[in-house]
Amino acid sequence: MAAATSVPAHHSAGSSRQPDLDIDEGFRLLEANPQRVLTATAALLTKHLGDPRDYARVVELKAQALFLLNDFDGCVEYVNSLSQDLQNTQEMMMIKARALQAKGHLVEALSLFQFLYVRYTASFEDRKTYGLAMSKHLQLMGGMDNLKAALDIYTRLRTEAAGRMNTPSQDQEIEQAMSVHLRIMGGRDNLRKALGISTRLMDIPASNARLQ
Repeated sequence: MAAATSVPAHHSAGSSRQPDLDIDEGFRLLEANPQRVLTATAALLTKHLGDPRDYARVVELKAQALFLLNDFDGCVEYVNSLSQDLQNTQEMMMIKARALQAKGHLVEALSLFQFLYVRYTASFEDRKTYGLAMSKHLQLMGGMDNLKAALDIYTRLRTEAAGRMNTPSQDQEIEQAMSVHLRIMGGRDNLRKALGISTRLMDIPASNARLQ
């Protein structure tokens, strides 16, 4: 998601100042150093003010950094402070939904997850991303109706990944999520199915594995 900005020749090797990040490097460093990324976004927002596409990416970068720093209140407040067109991108809606979820505002988050799941269906990756997010949120909300709705989503994703119904897929992320969900639902039949999925997962090639 351009090479890192080079250190000026006069920059002292012993100085504690780090070179400025660019947008791509910021995304690469998000997981490892969200605080550094958050600090860098101030300069990046100013730098890319005249470029709507890059500016939107920096906005996403800042929101992601706030989320990874567990500043869920700050994350939601930041998203809400943005113009409507920036708030309404699928990336920002997903970040806000996850932050609301982390804050325990499950009903408020549900409307965002539902919108993303219903609206973004152009590719299997979109259907999978938002389907898994929606299902896991329904798990958190609990209740038999929500758990059954989540199972329906997992079943549709699995069917699409496998190419036919009632057939294991080679998508490890979907299989793992479905196994966990069946264990949460409980009951002898569901637990038997979950065990069967877990057993089959050991035979899925590592190259097909996808981290949750």
